[in-house]
Amino acid sequence: MKDKVTSYIADIAYCWKVIAICSFTAIVLGYLYLLVIRCIGAIIVWISIILIQLSLIGAGVYVYFQADTYPEDHDYNSYLRYAAYVLFGVAACFLCCICCCWKAIRIGIAVYQTTAEYIGKNLRIFILPLITYIIAFIWFGGWLFSFVYVFSIGEPVQREDPYQFITEVKWSDQTRYIVIYQIFMLFWLNAFIMGMCQFIIAASAVIWYFEVNSDTGGSGTVGRGMWWAFRYHMGSVAFGAALIAICQLIRVIFEYYRRKIQSMTKNAVVRCLLCYTGYLLWLLEKCIKFITANAYIQVAISNTFFC
Repeated sequence: MKDKVTSYIADIAYCWKVIAICSFTAIVLGYLYLLVIRCIGAIIVWISIILIQLSLIGAGVYVYFQADTYPEDHDYNSYLRYAAYVLFGVAACFLCCICCCWKAIRIGIAVYQTTAEYIGKNLRIFILPLITYIIAFIWFGGWLFSFVYVFSIGEPVQREDPYQFITEVKWSDQTRYIVIYQIFMLFWLNAFIMGMCQFIIAASAVIWYFEVNSDTGGSGTVGRGMWWAFRYHMGSVAFGAALIAICQLIRVIFEYYRRKIQSMTKNAVVRCLLCYTGYLLWLLEKCIKFITANAYIQVAISNTFFC
């Protein structure tokens, strides 16, 4: 009914089961991945490499023998043989890449083994993402409760035909600014909660790295990572979260005007430019998130501020 915010809330109401199931599945898969890293981290790399190589060779052999099912003068016979040769060539190139990148693969395996050792010494790292999700969910519930109240502030008026039997709340400029502010705070606090989790993990890994050969063996570093985060570097995490929130708010505002413009014009060039701009804003957000995550790691390593 030309009311996008209401339609978004309705979408969440209709799809909350799907959202809950997907969120739970993501958490479970994340924990399973951590368990697998801890148990057989190094084996996974070699198994993956061997399976890829055998799959390429096996696919080439299968396609090659499938060519014999057609007469020699048939086009499919030639096509399948050429496809088999291509698969054999890809398998050879993959084997050459493995041989050339042997040192990098060994470094990657060492990283996996080091990660498994770190997790074994700091099992509390398993519950940290779960606590983060719970806190984020509680924050979103409180935000949604307050947002509904702000959303309802305004003058109820009758909609245009053919929905004149339904009222619509007309916002004032002040209400509209408050709504934008609340959306920004949703993004900011959400990014801050996730950023604190990232920083605690980074700080814990840094402490473990320098204490793994000490008497403690690098255990109990998650608690000290929390102390570092809440005592010394909350400002850096908040600043990085603000950068992410600004990018997300720009994307939301652009998406709102993009829908308005697309509803008023059918020009293909305009639509392509709008889609391209939306992609660039999405790419900007991804870059900011990547830079911010690495900045948190540098803050933990060097004990400096975000900038």
